Amino acid sequence: MRNFEKDFSEWLINVFFSKGDKVTISHRLRALSFKNNPFSMQWGVYVDFFDEKGILIEDLSNWDGCEKHFDWAIRTDNLYRNEDDYYTRNESQKAAYEKAKEIYEQLNQEQ
Repeated sequence: MRNFEKDFSEWLINVFFSKGDKVTISHRLRALSFKNNPFSMQWGVYVDFFDEKGILIEDLSNWDGCEKHFDWAIRTDNLYRNEDDYYTRNESQKAAYEKAKEIYEQLNQEQ
């Protein structure tokens, strides 16, 4: 069984820190510090990771003239849409991230 946290950490080190070089302790420490960034700064990196894995997160946030609506959808072979209302983009993104992690774990159970 594959684990999201382990797979993401390895991907982050290889793609963003090592650039094909030998992975060092310094690379691993910088990867650990990634979580210290505000979630809004982590968001795009998570989207890139999930894109590579075939899990596409769409931001469906919009403005209807009177109020903002924050929404998301996730596409794999299936479409997953949230069923909740979010008052901020950050809340919506965190919910999409949690659902994408859940889908990743489900898709990788047999591996």
